[in-house]
Amino acid sequence: VPAPVYIQGEIESMGSVYLSLSDNMKMKRFHIGYGISFSRNTWQYNYISYYNSPPPPREPVIKSDNSLGLVFNAFHQINRAFLIGIVYRPTLLKVSPVTRFSYEHLISFDLGWRIRLKK
Repeated sequence: VPAPVYIQGEIESMGSVYLSLSDNMKMKRFHIGYGISFSRNTWQYNYISYYNSPPPPREPVIKSDNSLGLVFNAFHQINRAFLIGIVYRPTLLKVSPVTRFSYEHLISFDLGWRIRLKK
């Protein structure tokens, strides 16, 4: 049974958006690729309150950075249109707000759906 959920208090969240250019190879049912990526990572602190809650312990904060790095992917083609795989995206250089070498990475498990554009 769906029930309403009220989240309140201190909340931290992190998000990442990236664009990658990769060279991909297909070997039977496996797709493997490598390339470069640009990402924007955002960390956010908020305080959510309802009705007569106490005041927030500190001000909301948002921090973002832009980074350059690599991308590696591997997918297995389950059937004609459906793929399942993994993407490894190491970040090597932060370009803003300050340019410096910094390593961090993201690993994600992906589901893919191939759409044929022309016959």
